[in-house]
Amino acid sequence: MKKFKIVLRSNLDVQPAILEVRFPFERSIVLQLKEMRGRWNPQKSCWEFPNERSILHEIWDRFRGQIWIDQQQVRFPAVPMPKGVGEKVKLRRSIGRDLPEGGEEKITRYHLRLHSRRYSESTCETYTSMILGVSAWLRCMPDEMSQNDLERYQTNYLKKNNYSLSYHRQFIGALKLYLELFENPEIHPDELVRPKKVKKLPVVLSLQEVRNIMECTANLKHRSLLALMYGAGLRVSEACNLTTTDLDFDRSQIHIRMSKNNKFRYLPFSPALKVMMRNYLDRYYPNHFVFEGREGNHYSPTSVRQFLARSVKQARVEKYVTPHTFRHSYATHLLEAGINLRIVQELLGHSKPETTMIYTHVSQKLKLSVSSSFDKLLSSESEPDRNELPGPSNFLIP
Repeated sequence: MKKFKIVLRSNLDVQPAILEVRFPFERSIVLQLKEMRGRWNPQKSCWEFPNERSILHEIWDRFRGQIWIDQQQVRFPAVPMPKGVGEKVKLRRSIGRDLPEGGEEKITRYHLRLHSRRYSESTCETYTSMILGVSAWLRCMPDEMSQNDLERYQTNYLKKNNYSLSYHRQFIGALKLYLELFENPEIHPDELVRPKKVKKLPVVLSLQEVRNIMECTANLKHRSLLALMYGAGLRVSEACNLTTTDLDFDRSQIHIRMSKNNKFRYLPFSPALKVMMRNYLDRYYPNHFVFEGREGNHYSPTSVRQFLARSVKQARVEKYVTPHTFRHSYATHLLEAGINLRIVQELLGHSKPETTMIYTHVSQKLKLSVSSSFDKLLSSESEPDRNELPGPSNFLIP
């Protein structure tokens, strides 16, 4: 495909608003837009679509990494900004509009490099967004910045806006890959140091909390998706990308393809989960993806987070719950049921047992079975030296 721009423009003078798409004639692009059911306007010499964010996202999904998409003239109705939102959101809105000269070509080459190394689509999008972010904030590309510029960005933007350590570590990884492609005389990729990783214990739901959340999820599609994430320990991306052929009802298996780090694995398809998924499939009749969004695309992880937040609120669960919390809960409950750590590792698709062992720190069954030495201290069976310790009754009652 030739290297040129697709120019997008929102026409807000008509009702409903129209998204106009212009580009030098290229048959492959025309065929793609026809598949999206675009309408050709011969008077304006452009393709027209409804001015909706879903259309913009689909254009990016189809052409990302192939040609440059100019969306500077795209406008959507203003959304009220919640209180407490600061520079973080403001920068997101300016990303891609404040690139210096030549920045577009470098970003395109960087994105193509990520794809050529077979990184997942999610990783390519995240890393590219991070490079766009630092470029927009510094008003220069990373290969042109100084060591002082990098330290200012990390201190005055990442730390000031409370970005997580995991995001900061990802940013360093994205920057290293960029500087391998475009050399910076002041900063060498090998000299970049990631912040030290903090080992946080995952949030785990009890069985009753999982049940309450699912009972508060009225929509059958949403409830089935949550059941699949908990019942098979799936990541949200794995659940959303699952196809109908991946559910093997005859062999009672779920086939996970191209998950994190491009790995494949088979998971047990429990009888109760099979019944629930059969009811869902008989009602919705998905064509390709098990959980389909608009126009047959896979369901969006963002949509999963949104409906899950509503269900958690209705269930009055006070814990911070994300889709990944169901995977944490699945693993912890298996360990508490006595399943071998090695088997849990294979079910989760972890490369190293150390990754799975974090769940042993939150498993409560073994911890609760350990008797405290304080109980032994006050036990009637023990006979402590009365010259050193008071009797049990006197010790507990002031």
